[in-house]
Amino acid sequence: MLTDEQLAITQHRQGHALVRAVPGSGKSTAARHLIASHVREGWTAPEHILTVCFNVDAARDFGVGLTGLLQGVGTGLIPLVVNLHALVYRLLRGLVRQGLAPHRKLVDDSQEDFWRGLVSLALSSAQGIAPGDI
Repeated sequence: MLTDEQLAITQHRQGHALVRAVPGSGKSTAARHLIASHVREGWTAPEHILTVCFNVDAARDFGVGLTGLLQGVGTGLIPLVVNLHALVYRLLRGLVRQGLAPHRKLVDDSQEDFWRGLVSLALSSAQGIAPGDI
């Protein structure tokens, strides 16, 4: 059940909206319902909506909640929900694929090289040792 304030957010239709509230006040819930209403009512196609969350856990939770709200609606497409890192990673991959950026090894934070480099950098900083010497 939405509060009156959340309901007002979900019914917003004129331009951009800025929602300021304390943590835990229901901003994400209101945003999920706003996006779901746009898709359900046909105002915006799901493939034209991009939701960006700060971290991977927030993106996962937001996506699960949005999927639940849109179950059985329309084509079954769900708007893209990603975290900041995943968004940039997708953008870089797309630029490389289109030949607009040089090919580089893109490392995500689940790869061992990333963690090895991060630990090496931390140790070199703490111990005053060159990263290559670790």
